[in-house]
Amino acid sequence: MNPNSVFNSLSGEQVLSESDCESTITSENSTITTSSANFFNSDDLILLDETDSEFLAIKKKFLSNLGALANSVNDFTIHKNSFQSFMGQVKIQSFKLFSLATAKKKNPSSSSGNVQYAWFGSTKHGVEQIISHGFSQFDCSDDPDKKYGSGVYLLPEKYPLGSVALANRKDENGFKHVVLCRVVLGNMEEIRSGSQQFCPSSVEFDSGADNLLCPKKYIVWSTSMNFQILPEYVVSFKAPDSLDVPASAAARPTSPWMSFTSLIRELSKHLTPLQMALIKKQYKDFKERKITRQDMIQVVRRTAGDGMLSGAIKSFYRGMVCLVMRLMFYFIVVYISSNYICCLQLVGSGRLSSMM
Repeated sequence: MNPNSVFNSLSGEQVLSESDCESTITSENSTITTSSANFFNSDDLILLDETDSEFLAIKKKFLSNLGALANSVNDFTIHKNSFQSFMGQVKIQSFKLFSLATAKKKNPSSSSGNVQYAWFGSTKHGVEQIISHGFSQFDCSDDPDKKYGSGVYLLPEKYPLGSVALANRKDENGFKHVVLCRVVLGNMEEIRSGSQQFCPSSVEFDSGADNLLCPKKYIVWSTSMNFQILPEYVVSFKAPDSLDVPASAAARPTSPWMSFTSLIRELSKHLTPLQMALIKKQYKDFKERKITRQDMIQVVRRTAGDGMLSGAIKSFYRGMVCLVMRLMFYFIVVYISSNYICCLQLVGSGRLSSMM
């Protein structure tokens, strides 16, 4: 697999190819080294060189979505799963077959079952167990709240911070570890908080999510977890024990701000009624505390586009500036007029001359 074609954009569905079933899954641009043979107790994991295109792309994707925490992450290393062992070959073949079966269940002409990248945080020992034996022992045991039923919880590739929080136990060298996986999501169903679900609610569904419009958790059920999840890379790093955002980084934003009702009013001038209905529903769900503010913002950005949002905010502020200028002009005119009238009254009464 050519890393330039995959990791320059980790977002979106990932298409499987025959090259995914090769024993090492390397490219002519990849550079690997075995200098970290003792880092993990696994022959399948090989260390990527820091100049490798895959290393640079994954590091950029990981850090760019960590926000303020990215400044505290250092000693960054990435191991690649070569799948060179017999069991490694079995896993990648099983993953490909499961993806094809999932795709054809929904559409006989399709060749991919909604394959996405996702993160899973674990300990060093946990990583070794995942590479050797799969996810069977991780039946939501690493999730602190276990709110969404019984299964493996993974985080979309845009939200690595949650996986960092789950990788809360450092190894003997002070490293934390997260695994970048490919996941066959297929047709997802929404799993409500507090669910006791442990398998798909019907044959129509293949996996779950906490929110279908803007998922922050993927739920893969134990019935098929080792066929649906393919661990491809292990990201290791050093970071502070406390993952709280520094106070300086949590300061109020300096970018232009406007109320959401004002934003809706501006967007209604440019978006279709269907798009506006979706945005208004998200705002309603946010006010009813069904979704978070960040979830709402993500859907609005996806629906309207950043260019449209930027234009709406600028248009709003131009209108505000014009309004302020008109008000200032009005008050200046009123002030001058009132003083002028007062002077005329004084002149008329003869008091102005006596005062002078």
